[in-house]
Amino acid sequence: MGGRQLLFKTMYRFGFTPWDGHPIAKSLRNLIEGDDALPVGTALDVGCGTGDNSIYLAKHGWRVTGVDYVPKAVDKARAKAVAENVDVR
Repeated sequence: MGGRQLLFKTMYRFGFTPWDGHPIAKSLRNLIEGDDALPVGTALDVGCGTGDNSIYLAKHGWRVTGVDYVPKAVDKARAKAVAENVDVR
């Protein structure tokens, strides 16, 4: 296991996830909702963490698959997607 993967696993284990719960980045919002928005399609969210971006995209009609190398993060992402009533794989 790489050092970065171990670091993130440890941080999730202790519940220290300062990157979680922030507003969606303006650059992503512009791509999805802006004047020159991308057409709805399929997205792969690599390093999805707890799924905030995946859920955002799914709420806007995208078919999304989120992947992360920290199983606890993926579990949280699944729970959040269920709570938000969106289909994210």
